[in-house]
Amino acid sequence: MRFSTAPAVLVAALATLAFAPAPAAAQPDAMSALQTAINAHSVGDNATALEAVQEAQQVLWNLAPLSLRAFEFVNEPPEDYGLYTPKETSDFTPEEPLLVYIEPVGYTQRQDAAGLYDWSLSGDFSIVAAEGELVLGSGKLGPWAKTGYRAFSAQLPLPMTINIKGLPEGAYLLRLTLIDAFNPEKTVTVDKPFNLKPAAEE
Repeated sequence: MRFSTAPAVLVAALATLAFAPAPAAAQPDAMSALQTAINAHSVGDNATALEAVQEAQQVLWNLAPLSLRAFEFVNEPPEDYGLYTPKETSDFTPEEPLLVYIEPVGYTQRQDAAGLYDWSLSGDFSIVAAEGELVLGSGKLGPWAKTGYRAFSAQLPLPMTINIKGLPEGAYLLRLTLIDAFNPEKTVTVDKPFNLKPAAEE
């Protein structure tokens, strides 16, 4: 049977969808698209298979929880998606802002009757001491939004600059929360440790 030549990832995706809970109206769309991809790939029609996988990705993306693919301190603002250099350490001086780069996954991308997409995110941050005490709380981030684009996209870079001037030296956590404006039940909160240390003497 030529069916067995399909990539294992597609077979696994079909099995996951078959048993994972999902809204009844959306689940068949992804299942059908993945089956189309497997059938097309099995006869060498990889262009159709790729298009079907992208259709399934769009369905699964909006069903998935909001999460972060990347959450990094960086030395300078990134040039574009994936074009960033992680900071070598999590050490900062008290006068240095936190430059942060994140890549969110699973945020709602709505499509209107004209086929145009939009998304909207907001967030906040807090600074927590190593022992758990809230040091700086509820700094608002965003909102970020994009409207009127014609192609579903899974690539969104969100750089941000967080001013922590005035904090004493010590060990801290940056607590970042991201919220989907179109589906407030989709939120994600993540912590990233960092240290404030005196600037090196020249």
